[in-house]
Amino acid sequence: MTSVSSAATEQATHGARPAARGAIPVVIAVYVLCAVGLTLPAWLSAVPTYVGIGGDPQQQMWFLSWTPFAAGHLQNLLVSDYMNYPDGFNLMWQTWMPAVGLVLWPVTAIWGPLVTWNVAMTLAPALGAVFAFFAIAAVPPATATAATPARTANASLDLSI
Repeated sequence: MTSVSSAATEQATHGARPAARGAIPVVIAVYVLCAVGLTLPAWLSAVPTYVGIGGDPQQQMWFLSWTPFAAGHLQNLLVSDYMNYPDGFNLMWQTWMPAVGLVLWPVTAIWGPLVTWNVAMTLAPALGAVFAFFAIAAVPPATATAATPARTANASLDLSI
């Protein structure tokens, strides 16, 4: 009885199960490789190419370059008159990514906004998958098996009389 209770205490105090802890670097590597595979055409292109289509990526690239520029020149990050001059525009009306712009500031400074956009679009699905892995790994096994799709489907079939 004490070994079961100590194992439960060990899991509760140290988080992920020992087997899951050893798999973390492998899981992260697999997710990053999958994300690179999704965006590989942009990285292998001989001409400057970005991930995505339409005008949204171009607008986001401008936002990614505006954030470090405005912060470096002590200008307002939320309003700019560099577009729609002289009236300017409010960046809060757009889907602007200031945190990404600040975190990837060095990439923007060295390689420019196109590469910054491609890096952000490559890392986004990988980071989402890694955080989902951690969230799922934090669920106790008994709870996880109770919420499997097969059990959910069976429960819904049992309810339909």
